[in-house]
Amino acid sequence: MSEVVHLVKRFFGSVMAKKLSATELEWVKPHLTEGELSVWNGFNTADKRHTYGVAKRAENFSGQLDTVPDGFIAAALLHDCGKIDLQLDTMSRVIATLAGSKLPAGWREKQGYLGRLARYRMHPELGSEKLTSVGARQLVVDWAADHHKPVDKWNVDTTVGELLKKADDE
Repeated sequence: MSEVVHLVKRFFGSVMAKKLSATELEWVKPHLTEGELSVWNGFNTADKRHTYGVAKRAENFSGQLDTVPDGFIAAALLHDCGKIDLQLDTMSRVIATLAGSKLPAGWREKQGYLGRLARYRMHPELGSEKLTSVGARQLVVDWAADHHKPVDKWNVDTTVGELLKKADDE
């Protein structure tokens, strides 16, 4: 799926996101360690809905693997966790995505809104650091860092990464 289509779907998914049901929340919990769950609980409603959908699709795709690696579903649930501490609403995320690298690099060091906006594109690295700090499993940490990188820069197994990416893109 093209990045534009993915972003449009994410925008409308964010704007219209509904809270997860008790059943959906119960499905999530066994897939995460205590530390990972503490991170996932920090997501807003839209991000919980998005990551739940990614994880369910990843679960469906997992049959294509000879062996499902430890943390596969958790990696789907937590890939975007670097966005949590930035606390940007949907429109701010749109601005950050569209502005991208055009924002002055110096803004990343700023406190407040402009700094958070400039750091949005760094969410993979921020997420990887956050997950490392709670003792997350290596696949979970690596996928958070890798999920926007080109395939040849991934630390995760290519087949595993392709399935996680496909789950995120659909």
